[in-house]
Amino acid sequence: LSIRRQRQMCIRDRPISTGWNAVDEICGGGWNRGDLVIFSANSGGGKSVTMENWADRMNNQGYNGIYFSFELNEDLISKRHDSIVTGIHQAEVLVRYKEVAAAVVNARAKKGHLQIVHMNSPTPNDLRAYLKEYELKFKRRPDFMVVDYIAGMRADERVDAGDVYTKDKYVSEALRAIASDYLSLIHI
Repeated sequence: LSIRRQRQMCIRDRPISTGWNAVDEICGGGWNRGDLVIFSANSGGGKSVTMENWADRMNNQGYNGIYFSFELNEDLISKRHDSIVTGIHQAEVLVRYKEVAAAVVNARAKKGHLQIVHMNSPTPNDLRAYLKEYELKFKRRPDFMVVDYIAGMRADERVDAGDVYTKDKYVSEALRAIASDYLSLIHI
């Protein structure tokens, strides 16, 4: 292998810290580029909040990402994220909007970029299209992608809508393929 290729492999294969020391310890230093990590819990179990906190931790490390939501609207996710970034309780975010806005702008100047996007029942190809749009608009590829949640995605027409296992398997495989195509992405 050439030195250039070896260097690329070292960078690509180095685990990325999750921002949570206990998780990093369990996972051998963090998650690897291209990993598909799935959070599972009952309804109301905190999956979205956990993923929003993880996205913030990635931003704090300087990584740029996209938070795709197929359930919650952009305003709710943004409000939660503003609360995470500023430490101001969600109930106060809208009341203290000037302070929150200034704090978010200040925090973002020192961190990575997070794009929050709501889509209704997208297919994996819709995500690919948005990734290309992101790349053209921001002149960079995102480092990570949060998908909240895969049950809200549609598989292609070959998959029977009533066969949830096969649909989720197809969607997961499609997300992993997107991660492979965009080597810098981590999928949740």
